[in-house]
Amino acid sequence: MLVDFTVKNWGVFRDESTLSMIGTRERRYKDTLAQPDHFRSLRVLPAASIYGGNASGKTTLLDALAFIRDLVLNGRGVDEDVAPYPFALEKEARELPTTIGVSFMASERIYRFLVEVDRERVVSEMLTILHDRGRSQMVYYRETCADESEYSFDHEYFADPARIEFVMQGTRRNQLFLTNAASQRVEELMDAYRWFKESLRLVGVGSGVENYAHYYANPDFLSYASRILSALDTGIRMIDGEEVDIDAVPVPKRLINSIPEHDADAVFVGGFPNRDYDFDMYVVESRDGTRRAKHIRSYHESQGGELVPFDLSMEASGTKRLIGLIPMMFDLRGKADSRERVYVVDELDRCFHTMLTKKIVELFLESCSRRTRKQLIFTTHDLFLMDQSLMRRDEMYLTERRWDGSAELIGLNEFEGIRHDKDLIRSYLEGRFGGIPMFSQLEGEYD
Repeated sequence: MLVDFTVKNWGVFRDESTLSMIGTRERRYKDTLAQPDHFRSLRVLPAASIYGGNASGKTTLLDALAFIRDLVLNGRGVDEDVAPYPFALEKEARELPTTIGVSFMASERIYRFLVEVDRERVVSEMLTILHDRGRSQMVYYRETCADESEYSFDHEYFADPARIEFVMQGTRRNQLFLTNAASQRVEELMDAYRWFKESLRLVGVGSGVENYAHYYANPDFLSYASRILSALDTGIRMIDGEEVDIDAVPVPKRLINSIPEHDADAVFVGGFPNRDYDFDMYVVESRDGTRRAKHIRSYHESQGGELVPFDLSMEASGTKRLIGLIPMMFDLRGKADSRERVYVVDELDRCFHTMLTKKIVELFLESCSRRTRKQLIFTTHDLFLMDQSLMRRDEMYLTERRWDGSAELIGLNEFEGIRHDKDLIRSYLEGRFGGIPMFSQLEGEYD
């Protein structure tokens, strides 16, 4: 789970801004807050919604998470720039490092990962374990100077300190020690690394096209997807894979032949031109030396009760967007589900009717409990989600662009005197919280 996320000198966020997932004393829906073991007073929110005008920093904030995830998982080449995104409208800021901090829970242990980077190097990096009542334990610290690096680490934490020193000395200036240690299977750091690799999922922000093949090769998922698409009034009664000849998959054979044994891959193929979110999908599986292909299709019920197959490219834009989010919904379902998942979605409401967006959030929150370890963090322009009967005030954030082009992140719980029955939408549109577009006059433009 994400506990908090801090950025400084990143994009429009010149000054430090923090998205905190720590619950306040608010009493509403307190049973949905996760309660980590060994932390008596800590309650972690299951959701966060981020509102704000266009170009106010919503996506930029999520881009910072995508950046640090990519830096951890993929690193940088030998002579490659680290390439952060400092605040560009101030000369002093362009020359200062970018700071990103992530506190997260992995296997019931809470880590704090703090990184400073400039264009050429990792300026500093620190991993800390947080304990109850504010106690902390530094796992390692590294600082990269002009021509050398200084470092320290907890010798008692690592089983083989001599090996850790060797790995630390071999970490390049433009590389994270966490990345290098994971590549060399330093077991004590693998939980932290796996959180970025397996638990943190990004949708629509710095993530490209996700490989959904292992979902669509799963009969349980196809059954779940069929129920969801039917229940959410898409007109679809079932979604399933139709067996096709491997030569019918419209991609070069070398790509199909590159799929490893006992694996699967998803092949996305564009449909009709000039339509948003247009795609078709095939799943290719390699089993026992044989490659098999399925064409993923939706099925609608005719007036006579017959199920008629459709290519996904024939579905409405909103339906295709929903199909793209069903793997997330599948991962986040069920109160008893123990998977540690943090889904970060840019513009959750895009292409959706407001009632559909609200239903997706409702379904997720209804599945959350004190024992679940999953979260949904999203940006949105859908003000109907700014509803205290749906979400807590401490789960709502606003981004606002200042006069100098910088932005700030404001938690709605920072405003005093907001009653539980207050109409937040009206107050927001009246500008009482900030975070709304400020239009200038366009006199004569349409004369």
